[in-house]
Amino acid sequence: MHSPVPHLQRGTTLVEVLVAMLLMSFGVLAMTAMQAHAIQHSHTSELRTLASLLAQDLGDRMRANVAPLGDWSAYDLSATAKPLAPAATTCQGSTACTFTEAAAADLAQWQEQLAHSLPHGRGHVRTVDTQADLWVIWDEADHAGAQAHHSCPEGLSLAPHTRCIYLRIAL
Repeated sequence: MHSPVPHLQRGTTLVEVLVAMLLMSFGVLAMTAMQAHAIQHSHTSELRTLASLLAQDLGDRMRANVAPLGDWSAYDLSATAKPLAPAATTCQGSTACTFTEAAAADLAQWQEQLAHSLPHGRGHVRTVDTQADLWVIWDEADHAGAQAHHSCPEGLSLAPHTRCIYLRIAL
């Protein structure tokens, strides 16, 4: 025999179901937010990897082009400088060229790669004795823009969402 449900307990199952649905919807929203965050960070990681590879590329180019008398100043480049014009084809292939011509060709090609590979990509190079400090700089629209300048070269006025990667190489 069924016992009658007391009047005060009627509808409690419906309230429990509604609370469970509310908790489930919060869980689904949290998972969606985590997925969007993961997608954003994978793009950030991709840009950082590209920047690191491009910095290493210039480092390899510099090591391959031996400086006469250890003067590497031909590779100095400001991030605010206008992109160099592509060097004449005299430095390509087996044609001999001077250290300065090869450095100009390396920097022009590197700047072109930065501009095509990264959003508003540019580079900054500072040489001191037998070391070079390389910065790859690009813009990235994210919410951590205020903290993004920690690796950027000093003295540059940068946009809020600017990212930098720094690499010091021995020449």
